[in-house]
Amino acid sequence: MPDDTSRPGTTKVSRASPKFGVRMPPETRALLNRKANAAGLSESALIRALIEDAPIVSAAEQTARQQTNAQLARIGNNLNQLARHANSWRGNADAALLAAEVAAIRAELRAIFDPKAETGKGGC
Repeated sequence: MPDDTSRPGTTKVSRASPKFGVRMPPETRALLNRKANAAGLSESALIRALIEDAPIVSAAEQTARQQTNAQLARIGNNLNQLARHANSWRGNADAALLAAEVAAIRAELRAIFDPKAETGKGGC
């Protein structure tokens, strides 16, 4: 049955999921509340994440990951600039030394992010 506020020929669809209630002792509810607050989630979101085996990352950890990714992006940018410089001055002895250093740094970064990966294979 169409809703008066909807466009003609459309029906209003509720996006809310059905409500689900759980009884628990006050101590358990307090623990749920503390864990949800620590993760920066609502109690419902924490329960859904636990049921779905989703990783639960605290707000502080999420911020730290974002800062780490930003720093790594800057390092990658610097490496690319060094590699471009080394490639444009191939005949120069300093460029060869620079290229070797860039390769060593890339290998170290690869080892940090994938310790199982073999170093020296493939291009970064």
